[in-house]
Amino acid sequence: MENTRLIMFEGLPGTGKSTNSYFSFMQLERSGETVKWIHEVARPHPVLFFSEASLTYDEYNSFLKTYPKSEPIINRIAIFRNCTVGIDLLELEWNHLANIGKSAFHALQKFDVRTFPLEKYINVTLEKWSFFMGEATEKESEVYILDSGIFQYQLFTFVLKNAPYSELKQFIQKLINIVKPLNPSLVYFYRENVEDAIGFLENLRGTQFMESIWERDKAQPYYSDKPKGVEGA
Repeated sequence: MENTRLIMFEGLPGTGKSTNSYFSFMQLERSGETVKWIHEVARPHPVLFFSEASLTYDEYNSFLKTYPKSEPIINRIAIFRNCTVGIDLLELEWNHLANIGKSAFHALQKFDVRTFPLEKYINVTLEKWSFFMGEATEKESEVYILDSGIFQYQLFTFVLKNAPYSELKQFIQKLINIVKPLNPSLVYFYRENVEDAIGFLENLRGTQFMESIWERDKAQPYYSDKPKGVEGA
C-alpha cells in the first residue's frame, strides 16, 4: 500500500468500514498526507448514485427549454461530466422545490439512475468513475479513502436485477481498469458468521430500517421468490 492513492474499505453493513476508514483518514492526515475521506452516503457522491438524476446533454437542454425558470438553480448544482449531467434530487427536493416547482422536479425524477435498466446503469456508472479518476489524477499527491464504493450499492444493483455473475464480473473488470492509475488497495471487513452480521445490523438499525429497504426494492426481480418484509430483506 506504500504507493497507493486509493484505499477502498469494503464489507457487509455493520462490519466497521466507516469507523476504520475514518481512523485511517485521521492517521494519514497526522502523518502529513493530503487525504480525502469519502463516506458511503456522501452527497454529491463522486462514484455512487443516491437519488441522482443523470441526463444526456440533449436531455438536459430539452429539460431547460421546457422549464426555463429552473435553469439558474439547476446549473448551480448540476455536475457536468463528459457525456452526462448529474443532478442531486435530494438537494432539489429539500432546498429548491419551491423555486423550481413540482412539475420540473417530477420531470427530473424520471431520470433517477435507480430506475435505469442495467445496461444504462453500467454506462453512467463507469462514466462517473472515469470522471472521478480524471479529477483524482490531476491532484498528484492526494490520497482518497473510499468507504464502501463497490461492494454494496453498486453490486446491489446487479443482485436486485438477478443479473448473471458474468455481467457483474465484466463490470468489475472495467472498473478496475479505470482506477488502476491510482494503484488501489482493498481492505475487506467481514464477520465469520453471516447470521451474526445480520443480527448485528438488525439490532443496530432496527427492523423498521430493514422493512423500509424491502418496501423500497420489493418490485425488483431479486424479491420474486423471497419472503416478504424483514425476512426477505
